[in-house]
Amino acid sequence: MIELSLNEVETTVVKAACGRGLDHGVATEIGTAARWLCEAGHDGIEAAVEALAAVDGDGGELGLAAVDLALASEEPVLVSDYVSRTLLAGLAGRVGLVSVDVDDGVELRRPAELAVSPAQVATVASPPCWSELQDWAAQTYVPSSEQSRVAGAGAGLTDND
Repeated sequence: MIELSLNEVETTVVKAACGRGLDHGVATEIGTAARWLCEAGHDGIEAAVEALAAVDGDGGELGLAAVDLALASEEPVLVSDYVSRTLLAGLAGRVGLVSVDVDDGVELRRPAELAVSPAQVATVASPPCWSELQDWAAQTYVPSSEQSRVAGAGAGLTDND
């Protein structure tokens, strides 16, 4: 297992989501949800990998719109089409919603009272899940070339520090 800071989890998941073609706003939501899951003692990394592997398009199948609707509503919102139950719980939990399994899917609702649990500061990841995220994140990096260095990328032509 690989020990990681929660910040490292969040930023790598954001980069991986961008590498999978999602816009930065959606990627940030996924990264925050993965971090929240890890803080709560769940495997947010595996949930992010599961969801990102299944995402096809703009990320609409993640349940972000349902989370927004549940925040604006006094009534529970039923979500029946999603790619990762665990990530959906993270998306809901990070904004104070509760996700409850029901016959037709998952209900997102406001809790009767907010329970605060102690936060973790680090987590562990299985090497295959972490490697998958890093591979997707690497798709956002600019390839190193002489032209990019001349244009100001990296240390430039001299690296004297």
